[in-house]
Amino acid sequence: MITKDGYATVPWGNRFVLIHNGFQLSDHATDAEAIEALKKHREQNKPKTTKRATKKSITPPKATKKTPAKVKPKRKKP
Repeated sequence: MITKDGYATVPWGNRFVLIHNGFQLSDHATDAEAIEALKKHREQNKPKTTKRATKKSITPPKATKKTPAKVKPKRKKP
């Protein structure tokens, strides 16, 4: 069995080997054991999602004694 995310269970003699992106992870007595190990490894190595910043969540930095807040200059009327 080969999956789209780089996992494979390959028969090896009378055992099954679990491979991920070309690296052997483990070997198992049955195909069912290899598939269970694949699912467990996939759960443990899920990519972590990050929160994306939205316009509402971005706030300007507060002024401190060392760094004053940036103030836009007022435009003069012609």
